[in-house]
Amino acid sequence: MSAVVQTLTPFIEKSCLLKALQYMEIRFSEQRDKILIQGETDTYFDRELSGKFKLTCYFYTSSVVTMLPQIEQKYIQFYKEHMKELEEKRMEAERARIENERMAYVEKQRQEIIKKAEAKGYKVKEKRNGSEIQLVLVKHTY
Repeated sequence: MSAVVQTLTPFIEKSCLLKALQYMEIRFSEQRDKILIQGETDTYFDRELSGKFKLTCYFYTSSVVTMLPQIEQKYIQFYKEHMKELEEKRMEAERARIENERMAYVEKQRQEIIKKAEAKGYKVKEKRNGSEIQLVLVKHTY
């Protein structure tokens, strides 16, 4: 008789589950939304409609079932690392977005200042020091 094994931790992220299985030296193969455990009869992780993977096995005494707490621990560790990487990427993207907005604002201000100065008869000389822009307005009167 087969059994579906419930875990306290939902296995949601496939890459983390695969890493945990590799770490525990469990041989497996992938078939779409199934992770077949090699060397075990009818033992596999299957993705449910909810998105999480559930373990289905023919014998409840399967070596994978007995190793499940360790697999779960490693999954949690790899999942936390994965989430940390995603957060760092999100923060870096946010910093880049803010910097792009700042540069666009600075460029807009520069264009407005040059336009107003030229309308009043000034010549504009621009000096750049790294990320700073210095505009020098010159007006010759005779």
